[in-house]
Amino acid sequence: MPLLPSVTEDVQGVLALSHLVNDVRHDMAHGETDVAGEGLPSPRGRRSSTPTQLNGRTIVKGSPYWSNAARAKYSTASFWRPYDVNADRKGERLNLYRRLQESGDAILRTAEHVNSLEATKKLFGRAVLLHLRAPRDHRDDEYGWCSVCGAESVFAFNSWVIPVDQFTDSKDPAVPIAYARRESLFCRSCGCSLRVRGIANVLLSLYGNGAKSLAELVQQDSFRRLDVAEVNRIGSLGSLHGFLSQLPRLVLSEYRAADRLGAVIGGARNEDICNLTYADESFDLVLSSDTLEHVPDFRAGLRETRRVLRPGGRHIFTVPVVVSRAVTIARCEIDEDGELVHLMPPLYHGRGRGLYRYIPVSGDLLTFTEFGRDLTDHIREAGFEPEILHGSDDQDETGATLIFSGRAPG
Repeated sequence: MPLLPSVTEDVQGVLALSHLVNDVRHDMAHGETDVAGEGLPSPRGRRSSTPTQLNGRTIVKGSPYWSNAARAKYSTASFWRPYDVNADRKGERLNLYRRLQESGDAILRTAEHVNSLEATKKLFGRAVLLHLRAPRDHRDDEYGWCSVCGAESVFAFNSWVIPVDQFTDSKDPAVPIAYARRESLFCRSCGCSLRVRGIANVLLSLYGNGAKSLAELVQQDSFRRLDVAEVNRIGSLGSLHGFLSQLPRLVLSEYRAADRLGAVIGGARNEDICNLTYADESFDLVLSSDTLEHVPDFRAGLRETRRVLRPGGRHIFTVPVVVSRAVTIARCEIDEDGELVHLMPPLYHGRGRGLYRYIPVSGDLLTFTEFGRDLTDHIREAGFEPEILHGSDDQDETGATLIFSGRAPG
């Protein structure tokens, strides 16, 4: 979920963030604010226990990153500026302020030159995702092998990436924590989140032929021969798309408007997943990530991806699903007159919690559907053979790390 200013609010957004920095500085100086804000409870204890090698030692993947092995690997890295884990609360607040002030100063120096969302993302996106977070989030950073870029890296946890009200109907306290991990744990090497690494893991398991990362997979002849459709740039700041774009037969689409469907706008085809302009059986693989919950008719979206797939092809996708929810529910719909009707209080994805509440994003995304365990039935009804895949080796029982696939028979 991108957390950056919209096209019409880019300069105003980054300036607002810089003003927020100054407000935080003032409040800290006078002891008037708790910058930890709305950080989630610690997800510690829900991590993988898969052994991994680091500096010749076998360690437990997901152990606290300030252990001796991890410190030896990362403490001198240029991108790594860890908190003093023994600092008192005041020290943590001042440390956060220093980071925010540095970011704010850079924003003020360059904001006058920013005139588009893409420029804003390029300049500030990764720094915001990696460093603008609740002070204690660093304690739940993890480290391991990134299946996207192939690097041994620290994965930065950020509890502010999901909105407060996204899982208010869930009685399981593990759900919001699991989804904060899913939407963060950003690789400090390539910026990919846990969700994106899950997609990469599934691609490697189905198409890998020995490749150990997506960076390797996109260089394999067998994978490069596939016709691939990417529906919306996948990953925060398009982090996965940067690797997929190396495929010679990739077709990227972004939904821009209901008119001019099929036209190339800004380097991507304007496509509505519920009404694709592609010919039947055009692709071997369709990829989408957290898209179907934001369209008025996800069933039409599934039917359309099935239509454009060749026999044996797959639509691999993610959606937020809570396995304790038995039935998929509609939060809103479009009526016969084309009017939006809310069946439940509106829920938007895109604007998070904590300081992220104050950062305008590229349009808050209205949630039409919340998926439950019956999603596989809907995949089957669209003409697919459903597959449920685990995108992570975590022993997660909430459904946050599940990757779904619909395989076209044949």
